[in-house]
Amino acid sequence: MKCSSFFGFMKKTDRNEKSLYTRAAEYIYSVLSYLLLFMTVIFVAFTFFFRLVSVDGGSMLPTLGTGDKIIISNFLYTPDYGDIIAVNKESAEESSMIKRVIGLPGDTVSINFETHIITVNGKVIFEDYEVKDPISEAYDMNYPSDTVTVPEDSVFVLGDNRNNSVDSRHNEVGFIALDEINGKALFKIYPIGKLR
Repeated sequence: MKCSSFFGFMKKTDRNEKSLYTRAAEYIYSVLSYLLLFMTVIFVAFTFFFRLVSVDGGSMLPTLGTGDKIIISNFLYTPDYGDIIAVNKESAEESSMIKRVIGLPGDTVSINFETHIITVNGKVIFEDYEVKDPISEAYDMNYPSDTVTVPEDSVFVLGDNRNNSVDSRHNEVGFIALDEINGKALFKIYPIGKLR
């Protein structure tokens, strides 16, 4: 009687250990499955919807500077005033640029480089972001003031570092065609901060 109860106890213990190993294996399998799914989602997202871009240069200071990392997306994107966009302009010396949208297709953009006033369709633009200095450099635009009309398939862009930026004021850049826009900056991941 004692012997059979001892063997019964051993079988019960073996079953408990097997159950413990089975549960541990199931848990590890579950964790690995979720990790694989998460990595697949991230891969698909960054292949088709998002891109990581590194900022090179000071044309967007104080908003963005060299070494900053931003996430951009072109998924269902339509340009809007004040958007920070990544641009691929093959004709420009800086083929990959980060700029801010000032004028949309069909807009009339006027810049007075003496008074530092920018108007779009006759209205002074409202900039709720910080620019480094008031705009005073005309570059290839007429001085002291110039007015341009944005083509229907393009946008007019400026850098936030207004007097040290290769942007729509330069002939080599000019208007940015919509198909030259790689995407809108969504957020800054390094250093962590809010984009304005």
